[in-house]
Amino acid sequence: IVGNSQGGQTAMEFGYLYPDRVNKLVWGDGHLNAGAGSYLISNLPEEGIRVGVAYAKDPTRERMLRFCQINIEDQSLVTDELVDYLYKMDTGRQDLVDARAAIKPSAIPYPDNVNECKKITAPTLIVWGRNDRVCTFELGIMALNVTPDARLVVLKDVGHWPPFEAPAEYAAHVLSFL
Repeated sequence: IVGNSQGGQTAMEFGYLYPDRVNKLVWGDGHLNAGAGSYLISNLPEEGIRVGVAYAKDPTRERMLRFCQINIEDQSLVTDELVDYLYKMDTGRQDLVDARAAIKPSAIPYPDNVNECKKITAPTLIVWGRNDRVCTFELGIMALNVTPDARLVVLKDVGHWPPFEAPAEYAAHVLSFL
């Protein structure tokens, strides 16, 4: 199973919830819910989370542009075409707009993935963007330290979206591992 960002977090959680169904796991740039005070060098909430929350509260094209600028290290990849596409996909589908409006805060605490990662039995490749401002690479180091059979690849000059920002390098690491 392979995932990045929220998809990576989902893949990681699937890995510890259903270990018998995962032969190999690739994930990265997701949260571990280590909690305030658990990070040694990262600020909470991370800059990318603050920008994402501002966008979610009031989705404008300008806020989508800022969201992309925070998520993507190489600013030449932040094109009008990309921003317009993401903004249209996010705001132009009524089913997504309705689904977001229906979200209510949960009384159930977020899982402590730091401890849960210890249950992952599959060989695990963790791929992280060194300049991730949403889920800082400190989380990748933490994931490496708590996952039994893991290796960590940190991609230099890459932000929160390694598959988008460095597709050839990302794919080479993933394919070599799989």
